[in-house]
Amino acid sequence: KDQPELRGQEVSVPDLSDGPSGPVVISLPATRCTATTVDHLREVLSTHPGMTEVQLRLMTRASTTVMKLDDRLRVTPSGALFADLKQLLGPGCLAG
Repeated sequence: KDQPELRGQEVSVPDLSDGPSGPVVISLPATRCTATTVDHLREVLSTHPGMTEVQLRLMTRASTTVMKLDDRLRVTPSGALFADLKQLLGPGCLAG
């Protein structure tokens, strides 16, 4: 009976509401900003509705433009959302 054992009297979900806040910023090279990509991005965002603003950072060699997306595309930040975005746009899409 040398099996590890974990005992507890109470289990609770941590309150993360005081965690980091601010917009979800998606980075995308301007050359990849096509109608198809925008449609897919809209689909991904709409499957994770919430209260957090989303910004799109379009990058060219010469400049970077940051746009606030429509309030109807606000999201709930989550691992699932970030995984969907990375699958659609690549692993660097959420990098600062």
